Amino acid sequence: MMRTIVTLVALLAAQAVFASAATLFHDGRFTEAATAGRAENTAASLVVAGRATMVVASFDTVDRDRARALIDAADHDFDAALVLAPTSEEAALMKAQSVGYHGKLTKSPGLAKETRARIEAVLKQNPNNALAWASLAGWHAGAVT
Repeated sequence: MMRTIVTLVALLAAQAVFASAATLFHDGRFTEAATAGRAENTAASLVVAGRATMVVASFDTVDRDRARALIDAADHDFDAALVLAPTSEEAALMKAQSVGYHGKLTKSPGLAKETRARIEAVLKQNPNNALAWASLAGWHAGAVT
């Protein structure tokens, strides 16, 4: 009985961490959201962590080396999420975005092509994924500008 109670309390505490990560992200506290998401270590919370880290890299960092380091950390989060949930379209799209941002920073045509391939893989998995279609449209818009 005691083991059941301890397990229940631990599960509830874990849920609170993820809720906290999502709430922190919603509140614009991105660095804290990333830390909280990594602490939970579920596929969904790792996506929150990576997304929060991408926001910091994109909008709160002026140093390119720091931005690259943050993108690498976000990549790690998305990779870990995909290990836990290999069919997660959200994690796959966020991974594509991080590869694309890294490609923009390094001006790498190879990473741009990899980004497109990753988006197209999500569309192959689910042709009705509106976010993937929007991402592909954004990729094309970025490729011609």
